[in-house]
Amino acid sequence: MATDTQDTHNYLAASDLVIAKAGWGTISEAITASEKLVLIERESVLEDTHNIQQLKEDHLAISIKESELAALDIPRLETRADRDISLERLNQYSNQQDKVVELLGLK
Repeated sequence: MATDTQDTHNYLAASDLVIAKAGWGTISEAITASEKLVLIERESVLEDTHNIQQLKEDHLAISIKESELAALDIPRLETRADRDISLERLNQYSNQQDKVVELLGLK
């Protein structure tokens, strides 16, 4: 049974590390909350590729393959996120929805 969660921004804000698919809604919520983001590379969803590449190039997120979900190593992911995500860059987008929209090419 599916459950709709209406306040995902509260879950994101309470997280140390967000692991999610690369949809623009989740990305924008995580980035505007200055949360470290791990994006799931799904082979069957090519439209996510642009978002993932853009955010990795800008040091705003890291990614994992969908197949890695079965055996996640959270401490390793946290280490990678600490190393590869620029908190300085991430904080530039804090509460700046218009800048995130521009970053994702939605404008």
